[in-house]
Amino acid sequence: MARGMLADLDAGIREAFRVFRIDLARYEAEVLRAVSVPLEQHEFDALVSFHYNTGGIARATLTKALNAGNRAAAADAFMNWLKPAALRPRGEAERDLFRHCRYPSGTLPVWTVDAGGRVDFSKTLRRLTEGEALQLLRPEPPRAEPVAPTALGPADFPSWLARLAALFSQILRRA
Repeated sequence: MARGMLADLDAGIREAFRVFRIDLARYEAEVLRAVSVPLEQHEFDALVSFHYNTGGIARATLTKALNAGNRAAAADAFMNWLKPAALRPRGEAERDLFRHCRYPSGTLPVWTVDAGGRVDFSKTLRRLTEGEALQLLRPEPPRAEPVAPTALGPADFPSWLARLAALFSQILRRA
């Protein structure tokens, strides 16, 4: 992959992560509204993932079980959302994260997107390691615009009379 293409791809991934962070904030807030019991970080993460993927946190059996204090039933209920059947691995990963604090590992695929914005899951452009993904997830620092030097004129400096008055003021304050 040419250097320019890589830079463009990295910029595209950064933009996707920027949009993802904005979307994710909404899902996090909705999970916090739906759940009435204290959560461990891994439980919250699993619930946000579930809600991001299903949109069903408010009506899910797992939320009802969790709010009733039955964490085991809540964990089992992650598996109620398996249509289509290809979602089983995702449900298992969310359940395992919720139940055992087992975060997924491996690489993240970057797929191609057509002009209409549809993802082509058959064409992986690149696989990101966790470190690469975290680096690209960080927003780029804003670039500082160079400041052009400006010419200073007499108005930028106090006159000799103003400086003399300031000196006398200091002397009088000390006395």
